[in-house]
Amino acid sequence: MSSITCSMSQHKRVLKVQLVGNVSTGKSSFFKKAQSIYPPHEPYPCFNPATDVISLPDIQIGAQKWQVRLSDTNGQEKFYSTPNSCLRDSTAVLIFYRTDNLQTFSDVRNFWLEKIIQTNSMPFEHGPVLILLGNQYREMVCEVTQTEVKSLCMEFSPGKGPIHIASHRLIDTSSGEGIRESLTECFDRIKEVLSQSVELGNPLSLSGTVDLSVQSYAPGDLYRSKERECCKK
Repeated sequence: MSSITCSMSQHKRVLKVQLVGNVSTGKSSFFKKAQSIYPPHEPYPCFNPATDVISLPDIQIGAQKWQVRLSDTNGQEKFYSTPNSCLRDSTAVLIFYRTDNLQTFSDVRNFWLEKIIQTNSMPFEHGPVLILLGNQYREMVCEVTQTEVKSLCMEFSPGKGPIHIASHRLIDTSSGEGIRESLTECFDRIKEVLSQSVELGNPLSLSGTVDLSVQSYAPGDLYRSKERECCKK
């Protein structure tokens, strides 16, 4: 099979999108299905099998073109140092939990969001774009209610803390088409938030970090998900 070589030297600025979450929340399935949906011989994206990074095409934000990289922890989140290193300099973070496992959702608040705050190298008004992804497989019993999810999104809405959840959606990592749709919506949302911030006069740093202290979207817009009956309460 032919492959495409990504010329990293041509891209001086990179937007790093990091996948995080507890073990077995669907991160690796999401990442691997992204590879299968967009195989190496296609320009979107090209993949180096020796790494855990998918390189996506450039995106235009303001007057600057940026290369986008999607990065997975590759099962190494069990090591204490991994969250610190993978979150550092991330432009956006996709945080996974399982709707049938309350502990994975509790750890979003008690571990992952705290880690993001701790590893944020910029002042508190700067930070990554955060998107919460609830993985719900077919026929499974939900332990996490959407009331709890909405409450978390409101707690971390603009103006209420050092970091902000920009969006939430429910996904099914067992579905290839669902991954394609989720990828598109996640990256559209990331670009939307970053573009809004740049328009407000907050330029992106070299690492892609942006001032998110002022945003034009309302807290009610943060909660965007496609719900099934079991997860509406």
